[in-house]
Amino acid sequence: MNRDEELEKMKEVLFADISSTHKVLTLLTPREEKVMRLRLGIWDPGREDQSKVRRLLSVLLAPRISLIQPLASIKQVSPDLMLHLKHEHEDITKVPARVFEEIVAELLAGMGWKEVKLVGRRYETSADILAGHFLPDGATPIKIFIEAKRWKDRIGVEVFNQVLGAMVSEREKFGWHQAWIMALGGAADTRKFSRDEWRAKGLEVKDKRDLFSWLDGYQPNSEGLWLPPDILEK
Repeated sequence: MNRDEELEKMKEVLFADISSTHKVLTLLTPREEKVMRLRLGIWDPGREDQSKVRRLLSVLLAPRISLIQPLASIKQVSPDLMLHLKHEHEDITKVPARVFEEIVAELLAGMGWKEVKLVGRRYETSADILAGHFLPDGATPIKIFIEAKRWKDRIGVEVFNQVLGAMVSEREKFGWHQAWIMALGGAADTRKFSRDEWRAKGLEVKDKRDLFSWLDGYQPNSEGLWLPPDILEK
């Protein structure tokens, strides 16, 4: 019986007997055990409750491509990838640009944004992501034009001008309220306007610190990703 078959055989036992978590942990390599504990916050096998056992089981039986497949060859965001990045923030620099956009969208969806769409392949907009939410009154919508830049270098004023111009020109059609640039490498200081002046014009810059903070606060969806499957298929 191979290792996967052993894990599958223990499925029913796990749901009935919490102490069997010890047996599961003995089947893991030291590195896998460390990863599982980090991902689920489990440090003392004697203290797990039933829900943590179920979460442990779901991770063990799910495909673990994020820990094996080279990040540069990953084609699509997945629960495993999000859990990996939650604890290995710097690895986000290794994923393809399209997957980077999906990660940003998944983080926004996980934070409760009501409408998140990947629109980078649509000819009618220059945005990579559309993010919609409501003001505290629950009735007034806001829409954010998001440009995702996985560049290692800092973005300059030309990107600021490009994104701001695109957002303003599309405002009548899409109802944009603001533009965000998620720049992994950060942004260079611009002499043309200060950050506050750009913000007053409707342009906000997010950088690695913001992204890493979002990853720290990310809570996995028990049913998979927060993004609907049909969004990723388009």
